[in-house]
Amino acid sequence: SGLAHLWFLYYLILFYFGTYLYIKVLDFRKRKLHKPAIGLNANFLVILVVTVLLTSILTAFNNHLIPPVYTGLKIQIFNLSYYLIFYVLGWILNHRLNVLNDLSRYSFVISSIGLALAIFSTRFQNREIQPLVIHIFSAAQTVLLVLGITGLFLKLFNRETVFWRYCSDASYWMYLVHLVIIVWLQILFMNSAVSPGMRLTFVLAVTLIITLATYHFFVRNTFIGNILNGKKRV
Repeated sequence: SGLAHLWFLYYLILFYFGTYLYIKVLDFRKRKLHKPAIGLNANFLVILVVTVLLTSILTAFNNHLIPPVYTGLKIQIFNLSYYLIFYVLGWILNHRLNVLNDLSRYSFVISSIGLALAIFSTRFQNREIQPLVIHIFSAAQTVLLVLGITGLFLKLFNRETVFWRYCSDASYWMYLVHLVIIVWLQILFMNSAVSPGMRLTFVLAVTLIITLATYHFFVRNTFIGNILNGKKRV
């Protein structure tokens, strides 16, 4: 019901619209963005600390470690604020590309710290520990894992190939339509005697085939593909 698995597109559209207004009002496109040459130094640490503090304060104030699931159309201020923090973080990092290079270099360390905090938060969140500490650790784990995993992908998949480019382009369409196919197949197998393992394999295989086939023949070289992924580079 509601927006189901498309919830993130709803908030993303709101952020894009707000960004567009911001650019128009401030005539941002005519300004030169300041891109200081920074690595994992004080400037980056300030960004990291501010992001963690904002996230932890927001979650503590609303008594949630992460945004609760909501698929309706009514804007949830907490969810909107939480996602906005990471939207702005991504925007800032996008204008400091050399920081992304440092994220790639230290990706394993950053991811490991984030994973350790995730394990700690999971194991101790129901124990006698100050709630604010749990919120800070939870926020830190989220930020560090986001940055660390981004760095890992930059490090391990830093060269474009035809295969991964195709998978990347197809993934958006596959995400948008896969749920309908999976639900239909689950209903089809609802009262069947097929084992769970065989059912899972069949559902995944059929969903993969249908989503890839529809992307290749009806999306990739059409206006839908241009909307989802932009025009193909020559």
